[in-house]
Amino acid sequence: MRAWGKQQQQRLLVLLLGLLFICGVFAAASAKDASKGSVAEPAAAAAAAAAAQQEEQSGTAGKKPTAAAAATTTAAAAAAAADLAACTKKLTYAEQRAENAENDLQKHEESLAACASKLQQQTQQQQTQQQQQTEALRDRLNEELKTKSEMEATLRKTQQQQQQAAIEAEDLRADLEIARSEVRQQQQQLQQLHDSQ
Repeated sequence: MRAWGKQQQQRLLVLLLGLLFICGVFAAASAKDASKGSVAEPAAAAAAAAAAQQEEQSGTAGKKPTAAAAATTTAAAAAAAADLAACTKKLTYAEQRAENAENDLQKHEESLAACASKLQQQTQQQQTQQQQQTEALRDRLNEELKTKSEMEATLRKTQQQQQQAAIEAEDLRADLEIARSEVRQQQQQLQQLHDSQ
């Protein structure tokens, strides 16, 4: 963008210099016609000599420009200079706006990159926290399942022990009843023996 602007500015400057050169040639020729024998400015004389030499080389012997043509050319050169100044001003303004836009874009990209980095960092932190919470819940679940399994095993063992104790108690009751029956029989036999005596 800047390189293109500089090239345009250089082209406009070359065009302006060419117009000023032509204007100087016409002004020198007009002054020579208006006041014969007067001494022209060194720059005008040089311009006139250069113009004459160019005409001789091209082989064309055109008519000398009149004062009106010189004035018109001068006005055109002034207008071209004004246009060049306006274009230069617009070009400078456009370059400044482009530079500002480039700076704004760079700031926006930097801000966007910072936001993306912050978002990525927050996302990683959230993922890490979620993973830690998940692992903690999984460990807790495993502990609860282990405790439940141990309690179920203890309960089954206790039930088995209770069943075994109930069976043993029933056996003891049966043995006790048998012993009582035997004691009653022995008492009856002793009573009978006592009665028979």
